[in-house]
Amino acid sequence: MQRQTAVNEPTDQWRDLWELLTAQPTAASDLAVTPACLLCQAPKAYIGLFLPQKPVAWGALPGKERVFVYGLCGACSTLPDITMHVEARFQQDLVGQRH
Repeated sequence: MQRQTAVNEPTDQWRDLWELLTAQPTAASDLAVTPACLLCQAPKAYIGLFLPQKPVAWGALPGKERVFVYGLCGACSTLPDITMHVEARFQQDLVGQRH
């Protein structure tokens, strides 16, 4: 019989991400080295995650997930269609890496 996962307990698939998000930020962590807003470079007020539905299209190896960690300032976090703005910025960055 398989043990049920508690509501706040991550599955094995997401354990690394859970540990990153629940750990205290350190100089070496992604959360600590995301000092500015992704969109305007102002100091961040929030940490965001973008998990694409098609990870391979976003640079992941087949069978792997792709997770983007980013910061947003208070002003940018209230923009209409903020998800569209964030995705467009990551697409822009990926296209720049391919050329």
